[in-house]
Amino acid sequence: MTTQVEFVVLKNSRQWLLAVVDSLNSLNAIFSRIILIADERNQIEQIDEYLWQNSMTKFIPNALEGECFSHSTAVILTTEQPEGRRFQALVNLTGQMQSNPQQYQSIVEFVKTEEENKEQSRLLFKNYRQLGFQVQHRELATSYE
Repeated sequence: MTTQVEFVVLKNSRQWLLAVVDSLNSLNAIFSRIILIADERNQIEQIDEYLWQNSMTKFIPNALEGECFSHSTAVILTTEQPEGRRFQALVNLTGQMQSNPQQYQSIVEFVKTEEENKEQSRLLFKNYRQLGFQVQHRELATSYE
């Protein structure tokens, strides 16, 4: 099994939330265990709130790590990878490679508009390629908001 990595290039900073939700929707159609890791608690809380409030047409079962039902939920939102738990897909908002990336079948990374983030993403791209992962990128249209 070769891990698939997709870099999603954002055109502006307002796109990130909808792009993340779109990626979760796509992954949820394929995988039963998905983890989203972010640097900041407020990011995962914002995503959690959006998913629960905007679930009229596409509900994505999700929980914050540590909630009582997080072990049986398809999508876990957290600021660090839980020890001893395996996931099929990773949505990575940290800009850093997570430990043991080979465990995932699919990884989604986001390239923000800031130059520092772009450089970090280039390094990640090279690191994933060196691991033998299939790496691709796609740019979001400017109308995607």
